[in-house]
Amino acid sequence: MIKKLLIGILVLGMVLFLANVQKVKGGGFCTWTDGSTLSASKVTATVGEEITLTLKLVCTAAPEINLSDIEVEFSSPDAGLSLSPSGGCTGSGGVFSTKIKSSTPGTKTIQAWDINGTRHCAENWPGHTRYTAGSITLNFVAASSTTTTKPKTTTTTATKPAAPTISTINNSQLPDSKVLTQKITAGEPITFSGKTIANATVKLYIYSEPITAEAKSDANGDWSYTLTQELAVGEHRVEAQVTDASSNASDKTQIATFTVRAKPTTTTSINEKSSILSSFTPLTYGLLAAAVILIGVLIFLIIRRRRKAAQPQIQKSPPVPPAA
Repeated sequence: MIKKLLIGILVLGMVLFLANVQKVKGGGFCTWTDGSTLSASKVTATVGEEITLTLKLVCTAAPEINLSDIEVEFSSPDAGLSLSPSGGCTGSGGVFSTKIKSSTPGTKTIQAWDINGTRHCAENWPGHTRYTAGSITLNFVAASSTTTTKPKTTTTTATKPAAPTISTINNSQLPDSKVLTQKITAGEPITFSGKTIANATVKLYIYSEPITAEAKSDANGDWSYTLTQELAVGEHRVEAQVTDASSNASDKTQIATFTVRAKPTTTTSINEKSSILSSFTPLTYGLLAAAVILIGVLIFLIIRRRRKAAQPQIQKSPPVPPAA
């Protein structure tokens, strides 16, 4: 009797064991290893920026398990987070991913674990507990306000140089009135000299013809120009303008006035003759008198000789011998 009872207990135990094995096998016997990882595309992001979370599960001792049937859930106790897709993520090959973003700044903790599926290895059977893949901490910062500042457009206004000045005409200093008191003789070269900015072009306008001329200033701003063209008798004015190296031109300004007089005649006046005579000394007068006398004697001798040569020569007849 006892033997039969033992045999019955043994048979019942075998049935229960086989039934339990079939149930575990149907539920997906699986053991997760420590090689499973949870990572993020970046751990610091701005508010509203998406981050990709990736869970890689390593499963052993369950060759019959199809990892594409395993479902993973990502969640966080922190507010302001949104998951896509919400409620979990289905992957393949033991790799699961989801996208997450935050509407508020701060540090957020994300957890991931496997949940019940059609074939699940976390049934609460002995030795098979639910596996938590781990957690990861992300930092969300407020987006910095970027202000686009348009570059300022700087408008450079060209600065006119000051008009050139004239200081001398034919080495004669000009007064403040800029009217030359000395007269310039017609046909005489006229040299204008003055001051302006360095290394510039001075343009002269001489009226009333008009005549246009150019001169270059040196490194000190000195300029000079000699006019060789003969000007008409009368009053003339000079206007000038300077242009710098950047092609900025000054205003045209009158800088001088001068007068051209006619050329003197060659007739010697009585006063000039008297001046010449008054410069003679007694010796000069003596020499002049001797020269006049000598010239007179020479003229007399020449005239006398010519007259004598012009008279006919009278030939004398030989004497007649006396009669016998």
